[in-house]
Amino acid sequence: MNFYLFLAANVVLMGAILFAVGGKYGLRLWQKLVLPIVFGAAGVAGVKVMAFIELGRWDGKSFFGAVFFSPILLYLFARLIKMSPADMLDVAAPCEAITLCVHKINCLIDGCCGGIVFSGAGTPDEVRFPSQIVESANGAVLTVVLVLLLVREKNRGRIYFWYMFLYGVTRFALHFFRQTEPFLWGIPSGHIWAALSAIIGGVLLLVSRTPAQSRADGSGGGNNAAGGGAANGKSSANGKSSAGGAKKKGGASQSRVKLRSGQKKKKT
Repeated sequence: MNFYLFLAANVVLMGAILFAVGGKYGLRLWQKLVLPIVFGAAGVAGVKVMAFIELGRWDGKSFFGAVFFSPILLYLFARLIKMSPADMLDVAAPCEAITLCVHKINCLIDGCCGGIVFSGAGTPDEVRFPSQIVESANGAVLTVVLVLLLVREKNRGRIYFWYMFLYGVTRFALHFFRQTEPFLWGIPSGHIWAALSAIIGGVLLLVSRTPAQSRADGSGGGNNAAGGGAANGKSSANGKSSAGGAKKKGGASQSRVKLRSGQKKKKT
């Protein structure tokens, strides 16, 4: 029951984010109302798929499923409503980060995703690392950072890459303080998915182009084309001048020939 209550609260928070920054991307009213529901549904689907990969059953939850699988569903939905997939992922990034924040509060209440034990293991005085609270705070900080990146034009089309990179790095560090079990090659699943998220996000940031770079390339191409046109025009003008000069020379030569033949007739 808690899961669905927190999911509803999360949809409201995602809606608030879209109403705050959606104008930057020209989102219409119906998109601001519908997209939080779509983001929530895509996130739940991704979480369940990743849980099945890790545990072999559908009743678990793994937040990295939202990170890796949501973009596929959101890409398809963007095509369906004729919206730019890059813009869709941009506005989805801070919404997914706030989902992390809410999700970890739910984990705290359910008693899952606990931290390592510092002292008093198994006793009433047991002291654990507050992993759920710290990871929830991390989600809140990431939300603010992503919103700040989103409102700057130079980051357009790259916000989700930033999200994957930043969440991967922070989660990798925080996972050392989580009570986990080995998943593959003796490595906990959280470390594997966090490293993969950070690597994919970092690579995509390196190879993707900012709007400013794209405009600069377009401007350079335009300048080259204009320069080529000017050069062609100049060559054409030079060709016409040469042709005009040749015609003048030809006319002068014919005049001299006619003059000489007239002089010869007079002599005879």
